[in-house]
Amino acid sequence: MPAQQRAEAFHPKVGMPFDPRTPAMHFPVSLSEIRHVIRRRKRVRFRYLRQEVTADFYILGQAWKTSAYVVHAWCVEPEEGWRLLRYAMIQNMESAGEMEGPRPDFDPYHRDIQIIDTLAYPGLPRRGA
Repeated sequence: MPAQQRAEAFHPKVGMPFDPRTPAMHFPVSLSEIRHVIRRRKRVRFRYLRQEVTADFYILGQAWKTSAYVVHAWCVEPEEGWRLLRYAMIQNMESAGEMEGPRPDFDPYHRDIQIIDTLAYPGLPRRGA
């Protein structure tokens, strides 16, 4: 990339000069952003443990063992399935559309979550009830 073009290229989030030779910058996500995504039932794309993940967030809560904030999510990519994600490790989150509605196998009482902070579908009964 010529020097003039490189000087004009800026990172879209922070307005800092962008140089493709430097490692990618990672931006943390706030709890309020996670709450917003869950309440609005949005699908998101983000970086998690060196992977690009696309998921629907269902619960923000605190884990039993550590009291750390965790997100219970239905992941669409790279592998489909339920995952419990550590909030602090979610980076570079962006919208990827709308959720497709509550999954039939969603249980709002996840066994590893001690305290529920935010729930995507608060009116759903417990699975099997």
